[in-house]
Amino acid sequence: MFYCNKSVFIPSYLVMTEKEILENLAKFKEIKPNKEWVDFVFSKITLETPKKEFIPYKVKTVSFPFLKPQYKIAFAVFSLIFAFSFSIVSAQNSLPGSFLYPIKTLTQDIKIALAPKTEKPVLRMEILKSRLDDLSKVKKNPEEISKLASKIKSEMNLIPEEIEKLEKKKVVLEVSQKVKNKNEEIKNLLEKTNLEEKVKSDLSNSLVSNQNKVFALIDETEKVINNCPVYLEEKIANLKSYFENSQNLLTWTPEEVIKTKSLVLDVEKFIKAGNCLEAIEKLESIEKIMKIHSLEDTTTSTTK
Repeated sequence: MFYCNKSVFIPSYLVMTEKEILENLAKFKEIKPNKEWVDFVFSKITLETPKKEFIPYKVKTVSFPFLKPQYKIAFAVFSLIFAFSFSIVSAQNSLPGSFLYPIKTLTQDIKIALAPKTEKPVLRMEILKSRLDDLSKVKKNPEEISKLASKIKSEMNLIPEEIEKLEKKKVVLEVSQKVKNKNEEIKNLLEKTNLEEKVKSDLSNSLVSNQNKVFALIDETEKVINNCPVYLEEKIANLKSYFENSQNLLTWTPEEVIKTKSLVLDVEKFIKAGNCLEAIEKLESIEKIMKIHSLEDTTTSTTK
C-alpha cells in the first residue's frame, strides 16, 4: 500500500500515526547518555564557545618633537643661549654689588677686545665713563666701590699705551684728540659724584696722569707734522744710505726692493705737493718693511 503526496509515493510501513509518534517520543525520555558521551559534548561546547577578550581603551598621547633624543641637545643649547642672552640684557641696568654686574663688565671687556686698534682707546674711555656713572650710584658698599675704582684706574693707564701702538701719525693725532675730549667728560662727571674724597682723589690723579700722557702724544705728533719737510728729508736721506749698502738687502726679495723704492718716490712727490700727512703715511709703510727685516737680521745673528 502506498500513500501519494503530489508526485511522491511513500510506502505505508514508513508512515506513522500521531499516536505512534507520541509513544516513541516518550521512550526517548528513558534513554540516558553515558558518561563518556557527556564529557565529550561538554568539552566541545567549552572549546568552541568564543571568549570575549578585554581590550583596554588606548589613550592617544600628544607628542612633542623637541623631546625626542635627536632634538634634546639642540633644545638644551638653545635654552642656554636664550638664558645667557636674557642675562646680558638684564645686566645692562645692573649696578656694582648686583650678581648680574660681572656679566655687564664682561660684555664691556669683550667689546673692547673685539674693537679695531684705531677705535679701542676711545671705546675704552666711553666704557670707563659708564662705569664711573655706575660707581656714583652705589651707596653703602665700600668693597664694591673700591674694587671698581681700582679697575677704572688700571684700565685708564692702558689708553696711552694703546695710542702709542698706532702706526700712522695722522691716526695717532685723531685718536689722541678724541681721548682728550673724553677725558674732560669723565673729569666733569667725577666732580659731580658723591664718592668719598679718597676714591675721588685717586681717580682724579689717574685722570690727570692719563691726560698728561695723551697731551705728550699730541704734542709729539704735531711737532712731527709741523716740521714735516725737515723730518721727512732726514728720513729719506737715511733710507737712501741704507739701500746703497748691498749688505742690508741680502734678506730682501726683489719685489720688496721695488715696492720700497716706489714708496720713496711717492714720499718725495707728496713732499713737493705739500701733502705732509700722506708723505708720512708712505714713510711709515717703508719703516714697517724695514722693521721686519731688522728683526730677521737680529734673529740670524743670534742663531750664529
